[in-house]
Amino acid sequence: MGNDTGNGGERGSPVGRRVFLGLIGLGVVGVAKGAAVQGWLERTVAPIVGRDPTGLLSLLPIGRFRIYTVTGGLPERSRADYRLRVRGLVDEPLDLSFAELTSMPVTRVTRDFQCVTGWRVPSVQWAGVRLRDVLDRA
Repeated sequence: MGNDTGNGGERGSPVGRRVFLGLIGLGVVGVAKGAAVQGWLERTVAPIVGRDPTGLLSLLPIGRFRIYTVTGGLPERSRADYRLRVRGLVDEPLDLSFAELTSMPVTRVTRDFQCVTGWRVPSVQWAGVRLRDVLDRA
């Protein structure tokens, strides 16, 4: 009645203290050593990913970004159609074309990219216009 677990009324096996503490311990080790393991993968496995005839090594999250989408593709916009519109709490609303945006001073930064899911890509090179420079124009 009240104990029905959805599998014919049978109860699942309880998780023992050792299993629970073991899983907690594995999680702590994963957090503590995850970056080192990923660094090792990048040094040893990444150089052979391109030569892997099976393609299986490309499934490892090392050395490059992947784009995951639920829409089946990414939106495309030509440079001629691109507009950056700045509205809201600004003195003067601003519309910048792609050419105007790319003619502004470029800032370059190299930083590690850390995803909330735990994977990391070291030394990603970022380049672009500072938000402060765009907002100063508005």
